[in-house]
Amino acid sequence: MKEKNHTRKVTKNKSFEIPLDYNLNEYIFSDKTNENIINKSKKTKKNFFKNLFIKEDLAKNVIETRKNAIKNNKKIAKNNQKRVKKCNKYILSYEKEERDVFLTIDKFNNNGKKTIVYFIDSFYPSIDGVLMVMENYIKYMKDFYNIVVCAPKHKNKGSQIDKYFVLYVNSIYVKKQGYDLAFPQLDTDFQKYISMLKIDLIHLQSPFNMGSFGLALAKKRKIPCFSTFHSQFKKNFYDVVKNETIAMWLTKMILGVFKKATVALTMNPFAKEIMREYGIKRKIEIIPNATNLVKKEFDTEFEEKILNRHKINKNIFNIIFIGRFVAVKNIYFLIDVLKDVYKTNQNFNFIFLGYGPEEQKMKRKCKEYGLENIVKFTGRIDNDDEKSVIIKNSSLMFFPSCYETDSIVKTEVACYDVPTLCLENTALSSVIVDGRNGFVCKNDHNDCVYKLEFLIKNVDYVKKIGKNANLEIYFTWEKPCKMLHELYEKYLKSYYFKNPQKNED
Repeated sequence: MKEKNHTRKVTKNKSFEIPLDYNLNEYIFSDKTNENIINKSKKTKKNFFKNLFIKEDLAKNVIETRKNAIKNNKKIAKNNQKRVKKCNKYILSYEKEERDVFLTIDKFNNNGKKTIVYFIDSFYPSIDGVLMVMENYIKYMKDFYNIVVCAPKHKNKGSQIDKYFVLYVNSIYVKKQGYDLAFPQLDTDFQKYISMLKIDLIHLQSPFNMGSFGLALAKKRKIPCFSTFHSQFKKNFYDVVKNETIAMWLTKMILGVFKKATVALTMNPFAKEIMREYGIKRKIEIIPNATNLVKKEFDTEFEEKILNRHKINKNIFNIIFIGRFVAVKNIYFLIDVLKDVYKTNQNFNFIFLGYGPEEQKMKRKCKEYGLENIVKFTGRIDNDDEKSVIIKNSSLMFFPSCYETDSIVKTEVACYDVPTLCLENTALSSVIVDGRNGFVCKNDHNDCVYKLEFLIKNVDYVKKIGKNANLEIYFTWEKPCKMLHELYEKYLKSYYFKNPQKNED
């Protein structure tokens, strides 16, 4: 009878992770009875290994893993040599600014973290809601990813940003709109830098030149592309061209950025409905906007200093507006309303917190209406504590803009129990319930005048609604950023499952 061979077969399906620096001898000779083999001849060792490997399931996998490790180490060493040579070339041959850009790109390409690139059409020194939303995303995401922002230069000068890495694009300043129009397709330096960068995901913050370029780049690299809908573009176009047909045609031109992106995002159901009206039928994810402000108690001396600087009387009914001073925010409608309220009630002040291209014209109009004694312009305020003191000492925010798809400022003022008065059929009115967590009036001059007069006379009622605004409207950025991070990870995992070889275009 033939004797059975008890030798176990090596299962090819089994795989074992062996560290690159793993000592094979430690594994093979862990049994002390085999230690004497170490000092034997190569032939003896080879025979021993052969006999041992035939009997061990791990054997072939260990050998194969070790070979791959040696091969990979050689490849890494070769790549590092090329990398050092390339870095030295830049260090010796280029200006400091170009060297810094290249070395940062090289670092991001080789530090093991995934890289997310944000494309935005509006950037410093112009500060708007879109930029603030992006910055709050970045503040959270930079703990998990390399962050790169592609943005237009302002008047051919890039602002110094220490919080994240910026690749600037040549642009033209459009004074009337207060924005810089970038041309990434024509900027050879920008294209050179972006071609060097390994990118894992692109997030578009606007659909114009930068957004279109970012979408095309994502398609070329075959990587996930997110696109956030921030504004009512049709209204914006109509304000410029004053023609409904042309405004709709221009709107349709930019909708491809949302239709062709991997993921389309917006902030609330109102904005989602606008996207549907524009003809976007695909699935739309909702990531709400929030605020960084947290209610604080300030030192009396500090508070008085801020109030005195801006000539704000805390013992009077202060109404506030926060935002950029541009016509689409309905600022001249607001000033016209103030003029008529002031005729019947002088027991209030109005604070314009912000800046923008219309500021001087606004000041002239206030002076023309005789409002210079009750209207205060704070100018640009970047310090959160200073901003918080002004909000804390306000009673109401009047925000008559019909342009926004959402507004962070309603959440900021709610932090300090300040309710918002907005117009009906706007993004704000989709979350503000009149007489419960804020106030809503018709988009009508006389109705706004009546509503403001009523609220100025009923201070306790306004305070009560302000407390409800804090409970129902206020929340910080941690929640929406976690939601966005989960979406990023979902699509990155899906991409790398389908494409195990990292994109190296």
